[in-house]
Amino acid sequence: MSDYEHILPEIINSLKSASGDEFFNTLMSQLHKHSGADYTMIARINQKNHMSKTICLVAKGKIAKNFEYSLENTPCAEVNNNEVCVYQQGICRLYPHDQLLSDMHIEGYIGIPLHDSHGKVIGIIVALHENKIENSSFIVTLFELFSGRISAEIEREDREKE
Repeated sequence: MSDYEHILPEIINSLKSASGDEFFNTLMSQLHKHSGADYTMIARINQKNHMSKTICLVAKGKIAKNFEYSLENTPCAEVNNNEVCVYQQGICRLYPHDQLLSDMHIEGYIGIPLHDSHGKVIGIIVALHENKIENSSFIVTLFELFSGRISAEIEREDREKE
């Protein structure tokens, strides 16, 4: 049995009736668990001020407090430019001015853009690893599988707020 055959039913079953914060927290906890990352997050992008704000952060297996950060000099800025970014190791050497990555002792980075129904980047999904990433293609595929559902939930929340 492939990893996907085992993991996908578990993730899908955990999300059956979830929406809003419950959906984001449940999905990211599952993606965190199966990606082997030390930190995973979904963040919304504010294009006007080039900032990002997490809407779900899982740190070392636990839901953590959300925070806002500048995209300047970060790999997240590349993801915001509609690029899938995979750095299996050495991310701090490539982004020496990203103090957060340095403070967290991050070695590997994976970031996937989230698109609204018009194709515009509205957010990102990120996995941060303190060690070299060994299964990057698996993580990218897993994130891409759920990116559309995450984006749809963000748009649903936005419509509800209006």
